[in-house]
Amino acid sequence: MTEPDRPNADTRQISWAALAHRDLRWYLAGNVCSNIGTWLQNTAQILLAYQLTRSAVGVGLVTGAQFASALVLGPWAGMLADRFDRRRVLVATHVASAAVAAVMATLQFSHRLTLPLLMTGALAIGTAFTFTLPALSALVPTLVPEEKTRAAIALNTVSFNVGRAMAPVLGIGVVMTMGFGWAFLLNAVSFVALAGVFVVLRPRAVVREARRPRVLDGLRIALGDRKILFVLCMVALVTITTDPPLVLGPSLAREFGVPEVWSAYFLAAFGTGTLAGSLLPARKPNFLTAGCYLGVVGVMIMVLPHAPNFGLAIAFVGVAGAASLLVGSALQTLLLGLAGPHRAGRIMAVWTIAFAGSRPLATAWDTWLAAQLGTSWGVLVLAAPAVLVSVAVIYVRRSEPRRELARAWLRRGPFWPLRVPA
Repeated sequence: MTEPDRPNADTRQISWAALAHRDLRWYLAGNVCSNIGTWLQNTAQILLAYQLTRSAVGVGLVTGAQFASALVLGPWAGMLADRFDRRRVLVATHVASAAVAAVMATLQFSHRLTLPLLMTGALAIGTAFTFTLPALSALVPTLVPEEKTRAAIALNTVSFNVGRAMAPVLGIGVVMTMGFGWAFLLNAVSFVALAGVFVVLRPRAVVREARRPRVLDGLRIALGDRKILFVLCMVALVTITTDPPLVLGPSLAREFGVPEVWSAYFLAAFGTGTLAGSLLPARKPNFLTAGCYLGVVGVMIMVLPHAPNFGLAIAFVGVAGAASLLVGSALQTLLLGLAGPHRAGRIMAVWTIAFAGSRPLATAWDTWLAAQLGTSWGVLVLAAPAVLVSVAVIYVRRSEPRRELARAWLRRGPFWPLRVPA
């Protein structure tokens, strides 16, 4: 058996070895900086929305606004990623995001940032994020040689979640000592820093299709390939299942008898879990391993509200974070492999719809289920589909050898295994 096929190969060394490439190092450093800023603002937005409304509905409105644009603008984002220079698209989106964050900081410093304005700012930054994701997802694999694409994707996922691990705790300190406005201002600075990194990157050239991409190309590709469509459904399930710690965090903290501001520790635990997940040996991505990881995410979120204490609840979220990194990296690698480099931008636009566009739906279900059934049962119902899909994937994949044997018996007769080739 060759080295890449060995299940127990040291995949951690393979992943970290990709850091030998200068462009990937520069990008990851800038992305960590930017995501710390992003999660500083996300944490501040959640706490400020809850402070203004004293309910999960306010948090849900701001979170839903931040991701709503993906449902409408996702196909256009993919077309731009495949039609224009991806670095220029990314510079433009990050400069625009910096401007919006700076305006929000100014409004907060002058005590004029109301809930509608907070939602408007979240919507504007979310719109820029919609155009960022397809271009970024297609750009990252071109920063390394083709054989190290999988490692680059895994490290990119880690870089996104470093901010998620560090920033919520930092956010509590910034908000309590300096105020909400500084969280927005620091985010603006981080966007400018990453925009500067994109200017100096020199990605590997990729052959693109001669025909100019069209707006609905990504959707047509997804609908025409059952495997791609199923991967996208699993991506959406990961987003939906991991939504409760974000939107219902203050309510869950209150149920555990701790200050509502401690809900930021859920975000920090999730991000820390993703970092731990990056250190685990990973098998070659396939539907079976992705299904197993999805099941772990679902189970951990289901038991979260029923933990006997806040510390154990934090641990459950951490395990969910580790599993979500593994399933997310596996699904993204599968998707890029199925799409091919020349269609990466358009198919990652549909991935943006599944990943980010499902967030407003998850947020709406979160808040409605929590209002109707209570927070604990709402989380349980929202996470159950991930567990069911995981069980179905494992059953189908485990049954494939038996189905192939049955088909062979039907085609060749009951005694075909005993026949000796001529």
